[in-house]
Formats: sequence, C-alpha cells, structure tokens
Amino acid sequence: MKQLIKLTFMWIAFSHSNSLMSQDNRQDIQAIHDYKTELLQNKSDYTTVIVETVDETSEGGEEIAFYDGDDLKAIELNYFGSTGKKTLIYFFKDNLLLLAEEYHHTYNRPIYWNDEIASEFGDHEQFDQSKTTIHEDRYYFKEEVLFLWVNHEGESMDLTMGTHALVGKGLLSHAYTIKEKLKQH
Repeated sequence: MKQLIKLTFMWIAFSHSNSLMSQDNRQDIQAIHDYKTELLQNKSDYTTVIVETVDETSEGGEEIAFYDGDDLKAIELNYFGSTGKKTLIYFFKDNLLLLAEEYHHTYNRPIYWNDEIASEFGDHEQFDQSKTTIHEDRYYFKEEVLFLWVNHEGESMDLTMGTHALVGKGLLSHAYTIKEKLKQH
C-alpha cells in the first residue's frame, strides 16, 4: 500500500511539473508570436537588404534582411524551383534566433508546363498556381536552443530523437551563415 501511495504522489508531482513546463512553453510561444506580430506590423519601417542568389536553387532566389538601425529583426529567404518554392523566415530578438518558419510550396506541375507541353506527354493539366500545396514547419528557440518544432501536420516533433535534436543546430548554423553573408551587402 505504501508503494502505491508513493507511486501516486510521484505521478502527481511529475504531472504537475509537466503542466508547469507546458505552461512555460505556452507562455514562451505566445511571447514569440506577439513579438512576430509586432515585427510584421512594423516591417515597412525597417531597412531592407536584398541579395539575389543562385546558391540554393536552380531557378534563383533572394535573401532579404530587415534591420531596425543595426538591429537585425528578420531574414526572409525565398528559393525558387521549377516544381516548387521554399521560403524560410528567421526572426531575431536581441541578436538571438527566436523563431524559424519554413514553407514548402509544391506546384501541381512544373512552372513551364503549359497546354502544349502537357499534351506532348498525354497530360491534360497545366501548371496552376491555385493548386499549389503549402507545408509549414515552425521552430521555436529559447536562448538559441530549439525547444519546440511543430511540423506541417501540426504535430510537435520529439526533440530527443537523434536527427530531430540536430535540426535546431542546423537552423542556427544556417541562420548565422546567411546573417554574416547579408552583413557584407
């Protein structure tokens, strides 16, 4: 009986600590979203630096930095391809990465797929922008450590799994590589 009571108390304590941790995450996430909303509302007030790029894609792209004075607020990367587009947005606060949003746009057909090309291949459908599917992943950081990854299905990814744990480090590395590249322009 004493063992059952002890296990019950341990379960209650564990559940309570998880709910507190979950509550902290909710507060952090809300604060991040509030900050993002503020940045987007003030976007037109920021100085922008735009760099055309061919490094990341076959169809070109652009890397855009948004500054408030010397303070980097966000970087938006748009990489174009014939069958889709990738957009990656990094949000910074106090010079630290706070949020990354990744959008994968998948086209129904390649952008050059018109009636003539479609009929050559026995296809009855051409490229139609309105049929593009978009998958979004969001990555939340606290003190530059990834604490939450919400995938395109709205599920929280398990960050204790090997490759999932490395995603945050990869995003940080990429964000700072692009940040340094844009400083030079």
